[in-house]
Amino acid sequence: MTFIEKIESILPEIDIETGIMYCGDDEELFEEVVGEFVEGEMTASIEKNFKNQNWKDYQIEVHAVKGTSLTIGAQKLHEEAADIEQSVKNGDVDFAMKHHRVFMEHYEDVLEGLKKCIE
Repeated sequence: MTFIEKIESILPEIDIETGIMYCGDDEELFEEVVGEFVEGEMTASIEKNFKNQNWKDYQIEVHAVKGTSLTIGAQKLHEEAADIEQSVKNGDVDFAMKHHRVFMEHYEDVLEGLKKCIE
């Protein structure tokens, strides 16, 4: 089974065409970028900043997830991150408090699925 077939099977929410497009229509580069997304996992740091209400660093890290998730075609994760980032930027931390857990569970699910694809 190819890498692309694994993603289609394990994480059908990933828009592979979008991810490959962001990688210059290069499937090998797409696979490398997915690997970097997994290696760059920020769950512990995001959770720490959320718990400590360090909204500046939290926003920066959520912004990073937003960008990289779009690059790999994880559109829904990108949208969740964008909504949280924007709310924190606008001073609406209540939105972040309310949506953080769902966002983090989704981020962790995507990471776990991608790890299985890489193995």
